[in-house]
Amino acid sequence: MRQLVGNGSVDEAITIGRIEYEDTAKEMLQKLLDEYETGIYIVTVKLQSSNPPQRVRPTFNEVNKALQQNEQRINEAMKAYNEAIPKTRGQAKKMIESAKGYAAERVNEAKGDIAKFRKIYEEYKKAPDITKQRMYLETMAKLLPQIPEKWIIEQGGAEGGILMKLDLENQ
Repeated sequence: MRQLVGNGSVDEAITIGRIEYEDTAKEMLQKLLDEYETGIYIVTVKLQSSNPPQRVRPTFNEVNKALQQNEQRINEAMKAYNEAIPKTRGQAKKMIESAKGYAAERVNEAKGDIAKFRKIYEEYKKAPDITKQRMYLETMAKLLPQIPEKWIIEQGGAEGGILMKLDLENQ
């Protein structure tokens, strides 16, 4: 037992490693008895209740309490880690998939815009004046409803100026 405790820790022999010390002591003692061919078979090695001396018992108990608190904090930290990491990984994966979807959407939208532009350009090459006029009218049809006040202004010369305000909302 002195050899085991000397090679290990007294704290373990008194607390958590007690069963391991008992098993190891049984094996070592049986091996020694077998070498001397005594014919004795060890059934069990049982450590009696081991308590530190009375003078150091409060300090020993404080150390054990601190070790237990340390173990508890480690377990709490591992719990928080095990809750947070999978959640964060899931959020990261979600963000990545969302970004991939957004990228695919933007690429497809750009390809659609390219195809639309090419068609407009083909029509433009066939009849440039008509295509310009159509594009102007389509743009005005989109913009005019967004403008609250509409004024008609005459262009050119010294006589140019405001002719009238269109009040299209009240008609």
